[in-house]
Amino acid sequence: MSPQYYKPARLTLKCQPMTFKCMRTTIRLDDALLRKAKAAAAANGITLNQLIEDAVRAALAPRATGARVREASLPVYAGAGLQPGVDLAESSALLDIMNAAH
Repeated sequence: MSPQYYKPARLTLKCQPMTFKCMRTTIRLDDALLRKAKAAAAANGITLNQLIEDAVRAALAPRATGARVREASLPVYAGAGLQPGVDLAESSALLDIMNAAH
């Protein structure tokens, strides 16, 4: 949408007077996004303000880097390796051999 035709919804966040816990500000949200945010807040039993605060906190939270990947335990079968004529680089030939076994 062109900025000259964009008419965003306005939302004002309120704070308790004489406290420095939060700041009153106005944010502009697309109407569809605001409707979804209100619905999500209602579905979770929280205020729209709480939903927005949680979203901002999540966006600013440090992302986990180098998360440890758990090693998978794969089954091992006894045998002498690949069957004669099996070439793992040839998927269509491998599929033919697998289908012929059934």
